[in-house]
Amino acid sequence: MDTERGLNQGKADEALRSLFKEAGHSIAPEGMDARIFSRIAVTAPSGIATDRPIIPLGGWIGAGVIGVALIGSAVISPSATGAGWASQSLQKMPKLDLSGILTSPWVLAIVMGSIGLFALDSILSRRRPTSVTH
Repeated sequence: MDTERGLNQGKADEALRSLFKEAGHSIAPEGMDARIFSRIAVTAPSGIATDRPIIPLGGWIGAGVIGVALIGSAVISPSATGAGWASQSLQKMPKLDLSGILTSPWVLAIVMGSIGLFALDSILSRRRPTSVTH
């Protein structure tokens, strides 16, 4: 408790009790509570930090768009697009074997971890109290 004076918890409690016995019971002056509350009301409230999700909604939408684009590029073949400039552009693009990438255990672990974090963030944000009352 107070190592400089050699007080432990029991000795500190006893010293506090004796201090209260010496001082005795006193009544606060009239209007003391009003003065305290007026000082509290004047002080500026500290900014309350609002909790934000780990990944914002825009991030999830962007990740979904990129995922759909990657899967779509793996599914669409240049021959299925027909003739024209689009099929010529697709034929010039390097071939990317997404089936090997998407079935990699590392990629699957990253995807499952992301889904788990999103679910945890959603659950915790629903259980978070909206306002704190004292």
